[in-house]
Amino acid sequence: MPATLLLAAALVAQSGPGATLPADQALAPAQAYHELAAGDPDAVKARIQANPALAQDDAAALINLGAAYARAGQNREALDCYVSAMASERQFEVRLGDGRWVDSRRAAQMAARALSDRQTLAMR
Repeated sequence: MPATLLLAAALVAQSGPGATLPADQALAPAQAYHELAAGDPDAVKARIQANPALAQDDAAALINLGAAYARAGQNREALDCYVSAMASERQFEVRLGDGRWVDSRRAAQMAARALSDRQTLAMR
């Protein structure tokens, strides 16, 4: 599986240790991690896009939505999601599949870089 997908599929939408999320963000299913991990990009897009506010300004949801677009071969849309996650005013910690906690903007940068690297490799 390309590096982009491994990185993005590993993202878990959670806040950092000891932090609390607003009530509307308390449910990780809203970020569609399980659908992404199951390899169902259409279900990811449907779940996240069902909540327009979430799809616009939740970095974890944007990163997972970007991963769904990447899996579907929609690289421009994926990059747009990653850029939006980097620009989001709602910055928080997300947990990667390997257990590391990183800033949501950093995670979005990592996903965008992995997408770019994959595209570069595909052109060779």
